[in-house]
Amino acid sequence: MWVALSVNPQTQVSVLRTLTYSISGLSVLGSLLILLVYWRNPRLRTFPVKILFFLSLADLCASLSHFLHFASFVPDPANPELRVVDPSESSLLSCQTQAVMQHFFFLSSFFWTLSFATNHYVQVCHREPFPAKFEVLYHLLSWGVPLASTLSLGVLHAFGPTDLWCWVSAQHQLARWTSFYGPLLAVMAAIAVLSALASRQLRRAEQKRQRTMAALGLGLGMGRMPASALHLELLAYLIAFIVIRTPSVLHR
Repeated sequence: MWVALSVNPQTQVSVLRTLTYSISGLSVLGSLLILLVYWRNPRLRTFPVKILFFLSLADLCASLSHFLHFASFVPDPANPELRVVDPSESSLLSCQTQAVMQHFFFLSSFFWTLSFATNHYVQVCHREPFPAKFEVLYHLLSWGVPLASTLSLGVLHAFGPTDLWCWVSAQHQLARWTSFYGPLLAVMAAIAVLSALASRQLRRAEQKRQRTMAALGLGLGMGRMPASALHLELLAYLIAFIVIRTPSVLHR
């Protein structure tokens, strides 16, 4: 999708650039904080937190990619009063690097979140005692699928300027859907299902606990089990992912 700006686009471009850099900067700081906490606190290096470490690493690289290139604008040949993204930028190394990083690391972020949700599900619903045995599969999914997708788009020469940055160019709409939007929708649907199943299991476990406490004549106001509270926090994170990523489907 090509962006058309008014005769004097400098203010609009400046605002969009500021917003992009500000949001990306906050994301970089948040990701760095998680990586630092993981590195400095060995006691926190549980397997779920390890997945979160790789997720934060992917988010960090995706956010840093926004600082590699920012699109410039030229007059629209069909209407000189409008300005569009300069298509010649597709040949720039910064543009190609940004496009590759954005596609690879955003996809990787999606699949690491799916891995996070899957690990949450197998621990809650199947009480898997050794969830780390699936780590190799999570790596293959979260790095391998984005790599295959990125290489296929590179073969098609699909990367180029689009909107205010570089990604899959507008003339490759089918490639966008098959390599990005489609996987994103599938990941969001899978996370929603896994989260719903885990949430149902947690409710059942809590109801069983309350019935047991009532049968023993114990008070019900003792609060949830710590493990249950932790799983609810993880569930809230997965729901937040779906809410935050929804705009990516509507417009990227």
